[in-house]
Amino acid sequence: MNAESQYVRYRRKCEEALVGIAFRDPLAAIDRVLSVVKPSDFEDPDLGAVYEVLGDLHAAGTRLELEAVSAELLKRGVIDRIGMQGVREILGRSYAVANAGHYAKEVARLADHRRLVACADRITAGRYATDADPEDILQRFEAESRLNRGTDAASTIAECIEQMVADHRQAQAEGHMLGMSTGFPSLDEKTSGLHRGQLWVLGARSGTGKTALALSIANAIAGTDNRGVVFFSLEMSKTELAERTVADELGINYSRLCFSDLREEDYQRIRAALPRFAGFPFVVLDRPSQSVAEIKAKAKVHAPTTGLDLLVVDTLQKVRPSPRQERRLELKKIADDLKDVAKELNCCVLLCAQLNAEAEGKEPDLTHLSESKQVIESVDTCVLLHREDPRAESVKVKLEKVRRGPRNSFYMSFDGRFQRFTDPREAAQWQP
Repeated sequence: MNAESQYVRYRRKCEEALVGIAFRDPLAAIDRVLSVVKPSDFEDPDLGAVYEVLGDLHAAGTRLELEAVSAELLKRGVIDRIGMQGVREILGRSYAVANAGHYAKEVARLADHRRLVACADRITAGRYATDADPEDILQRFEAESRLNRGTDAASTIAECIEQMVADHRQAQAEGHMLGMSTGFPSLDEKTSGLHRGQLWVLGARSGTGKTALALSIANAIAGTDNRGVVFFSLEMSKTELAERTVADELGINYSRLCFSDLREEDYQRIRAALPRFAGFPFVVLDRPSQSVAEIKAKAKVHAPTTGLDLLVVDTLQKVRPSPRQERRLELKKIADDLKDVAKELNCCVLLCAQLNAEAEGKEPDLTHLSESKQVIESVDTCVLLHREDPRAESVKVKLEKVRRGPRNSFYMSFDGRFQRFTDPREAAQWQP
């Protein structure tokens, strides 16, 4: 069997599997993969049409039974093309529900591959490819490939309002806010949580606890809500992040972790907790000096099977600029590009940033974002941390820019022994 035949069989299997699972378990193969695959991603238009019907009926609250599905397929003319027997075969195939995420990602990946190849073929078919500068060709390819991958789909304002109402109703029905919880009620209350497509900046002077707070938020997203997190640690190693997580989550003194002074009971607690941590859809990458393009590509490749909900980049100053230019413009370009990543990957990006030397001994504001206050232009929410006394546990959390609310501030406690931030509403839960 040649490579083309193998591709056709594999692509067909993934598309058939996703449709079959969607019929039997729409929660697994429709609700949980909406951000990954769409009907237009199917190379087989009939399978795509069946998947679209299943999604529409499920969204309308209709029970997915053969009779109801067949009636809608007949109304849309799909049965005229594939026949009733074909519908039964498509919906009757048995595939493991647990693999829905895998099949969805493969359908979307193969669709992206076809669109990119078609885009390249169109560009190279004309004289433009030989007459234009290489940089112009690349820019045209990037623009056209984005359009063809559906990122510029248009909606009427009425459709936008309907979707907004549906989102709010679902959040209320499920008993949570519209955004993703940071794990800190006071922060959630003032920001409405982390939202897909948003860029957050978490700024602080060195040693104030910005990495610890970013890590706590990431663990709350992955561990409590089972949402996918990819954490790019451009400054600290994986081991250092693991030490901070263990200190915070298990209450093991951080200094003993740093100096390899663990006791047998500590090892036992860590071993006992490993199965819980293994269930976190949380991926860490710690290679230093990566560009935004590399971060985006790796986030797509290494995203947990549950999908990508939060992308953490620690820190702004360690992201490699491309191309090289004046430093303030480099940092602005990095922030602009990460905002684009948040929208394109349909996730929230949390970017840690170092405050400049002018913030030393002062209460920070937006002018203290290291080297470039222009960074804030692309940011949806900016959180600055301030500790008047480096030895004090009280940390002022300043919300200097909030897309979904007013500027605000409140205090949290930071216990360096456990690298743990404590929300004032939950202070009674911990007794160090």
